[in-house]
Amino acid sequence: MVTPLYLLLALATGGLLLNLQLQLIGQPLQGVPAGTALLLAAGAMLKARYWVLIDRLRPVTTGQATGPDRFGAVRVMDLPSLSPPIAA
Repeated sequence: MVTPLYLLLALATGGLLLNLQLQLIGQPLQGVPAGTALLLAAGAMLKARYWVLIDRLRPVTTGQATGPDRFGAVRVMDLPSLSPPIAA
Protein backbone atom coordinates (compact mmCIF):
# COMPACT_ATOMS: atom_id res chain seq x y z
CA MET A 1 0.00 0.00 0.00
CA VAL A 2 2.96 2.33 0.55
CA THR A 3 4.28 2.24 -3.03
CA PRO A 4 0.97 3.08 -4.75
CA LEU A 5 0.40 5.85 -2.22
CA TYR A 6 3.75 7.49 -2.92
CA LEU A 7 3.30 7.12 -6.68
CA LEU A 8 -0.10 8.78 -6.41
CA LEU A 9 1.30 11.61 -4.30
CA ALA A 10 4.19 12.02 -6.78
CA LEU A 11 1.71 12.37 -9.63
CA ALA A 12 -0.28 14.92 -7.62
CA THR A 13 2.90 16.90 -6.92
CA GLY A 14 3.78 16.81 -10.61
CA GLY A 15 0.29 18.05 -11.42
CA LEU A 16 0.68 20.96 -9.01
CA LEU A 17 4.02 21.93 -10.52
CA LEU A 18 2.69 21.58 -14.07
CA ASN A 19 -0.32 23.72 -13.25
CA LEU A 20 1.91 26.37 -11.66
CA GLN A 21 4.24 26.48 -14.66
CA LEU A 22 1.36 26.67 -17.13
CA GLN A 23 -0.22 29.50 -15.15
CA LEU A 24 3.08 31.40 -15.01
CA ILE A 25 3.60 31.29 -18.78
CA GLY A 26 -0.04 32.14 -19.43
CA GLN A 27 -0.95 28.86 -21.13
CA PRO A 28 -3.37 27.12 -18.75
CA LEU A 29 -4.67 23.79 -20.00
CA GLN A 30 -8.20 22.65 -19.39
CA GLY A 31 -8.33 19.63 -17.14
CA VAL A 32 -4.98 20.04 -15.42
CA PRO A 33 -6.40 21.70 -12.27
CA ALA A 34 -9.27 19.21 -12.10
CA GLY A 35 -6.96 16.25 -12.64
CA THR A 36 -4.58 17.54 -10.01
CA ALA A 37 -7.43 18.03 -7.53
CA LEU A 38 -8.61 14.49 -8.24
CA LEU A 39 -5.11 13.10 -7.63
CA LEU A 40 -4.79 15.08 -4.39
CA ALA A 41 -8.19 13.88 -3.16
CA ALA A 42 -7.34 10.26 -4.01
CA GLY A 43 -3.97 10.62 -2.27
CA ALA A 44 -5.60 12.06 0.84
CA MET A 45 -8.15 9.24 0.98
CA LEU A 46 -5.49 6.56 0.47
CA LYS A 47 -3.25 8.16 3.12
CA ALA A 48 -6.14 8.24 5.62
CA ARG A 49 -6.88 4.59 4.85
CA TYR A 50 -3.21 3.73 5.38
CA TRP A 51 -3.20 5.47 8.77
CA VAL A 52 -6.26 3.48 9.85
CA LEU A 53 -4.58 0.28 8.68
CA ILE A 54 -1.34 0.84 10.58
CA ASP A 55 -3.21 1.90 13.72
CA ARG A 56 -4.84 -1.56 13.80
CA LEU A 57 -1.51 -3.41 13.76
CA ARG A 58 -0.13 -4.75 17.01
CA PRO A 59 2.81 -2.84 18.50
CA VAL A 60 6.30 -3.88 17.44
CA THR A 61 9.21 -4.05 19.86
CA THR A 62 12.69 -2.76 19.10
CA GLY A 63 13.95 -6.31 18.75
CA GLN A 64 11.23 -7.26 16.28
CA ALA A 65 11.83 -4.15 14.21
CA THR A 66 15.60 -4.65 13.97
CA GLY A 67 15.77 -8.45 13.98
CA PRO A 68 18.05 -9.50 16.84
CA ASP A 69 15.20 -10.43 19.20
CA ARG A 70 15.68 -14.07 18.23
CA PHE A 71 19.03 -13.96 20.10
CA GLY A 72 17.55 -12.62 23.35
CA ALA A 73 16.30 -9.41 24.88
CA VAL A 74 17.14 -6.20 23.05
CA ARG A 75 17.80 -3.02 24.97
CA VAL A 76 18.76 0.51 24.04
CA MET A 77 22.42 1.32 24.69
CA ASP A 78 22.07 5.11 24.81
CA LEU A 79 18.82 6.90 25.50
CA PRO A 80 17.98 9.96 23.45
CA SER A 81 19.14 13.21 24.98
CA LEU A 82 16.17 15.12 26.35
CA SER A 83 18.08 17.43 28.66
CA PRO A 84 18.67 21.06 27.68
CA PRO A 85 22.06 21.83 26.17
CA ILE A 86 24.81 22.91 28.56
CA ALA A 87 25.78 26.56 28.15
CA ALA A 88 29.48 27.06 27.43
